[in-house]
Amino acid sequence: MLDAGEGWVVTLNDRERESNATPTVERLTGGRATSRSMTTVRRLLDRHLDDGGPGTSGVV
Repeated sequence: MLDAGEGWVVTLNDRERESNATPTVERLTGGRATSRSMTTVRRLLDRHLDDGGPGTSGVV
């Protein structure tokens, strides 16, 4: 785990394109978890951050 807060966790996978932290997060919290890649996070930031222009290059 790199960081965590209420309702979110940032992890770094040992293997690219495998959400191997998801089962660990679920086991530790007793709740359900889902994983998203950095590509998806960047795309969501681009879509939802209001910076007055297209995209958010350099934000992440």
